[in-house]
Amino acid sequence: MIEPILSAFGRTPFGVDLPERLPGTGGTLRLAGLAGSSGAVMVAWLAERLPQRLFTVVAATPADAERWLADLATLTDLPAALYPQREALGDEEPHYEIAGERAETLEGLLRGRLRILVTTARATAEKTLVPEALSRLRLEVAVGEQRPLTDVVGALERMGYQRVSVVTEVAEFSV
Repeated sequence: MIEPILSAFGRTPFGVDLPERLPGTGGTLRLAGLAGSSGAVMVAWLAERLPQRLFTVVAATPADAERWLADLATLTDLPAALYPQREALGDEEPHYEIAGERAETLEGLLRGRLRILVTTARATAEKTLVPEALSRLRLEVAVGEQRPLTDVVGALERMGYQRVSVVTEVAEFSV
């Protein structure tokens, strides 16, 4: 975390005035003219001062979203995650890593673990599974837990994992 930068931002006239300008639930505040990483400084500063809020950054492109996430990781220790857009348009995501990242980010949101969400405009318009469907696609295994192996294998197969002799790709499992 780079506290001197965040502290300096908070002392600017813009920073002093900003918390009072923030809208309530469901509202939007659009700001422009923040060059370089100054937008990330602003979001990190606000997120650290307003712990009751979730901040969402909607970037124009996936590359822009990745830059936002990298800047935020440098500026703050608060939990931030990327909700990536699908590689192809449509309801199905053939890319398992992206599908997994989307599911993990939604899980973090639903459990209240995220403070900053970074995404793209296209990703916000894409359909996704509702929370009930996500809970059906979850398998939690803990150290020391005893569960029949056939139950675990069946659950993984129902979730779309492929059983292979040696795991080499995402969405594969081996017994």
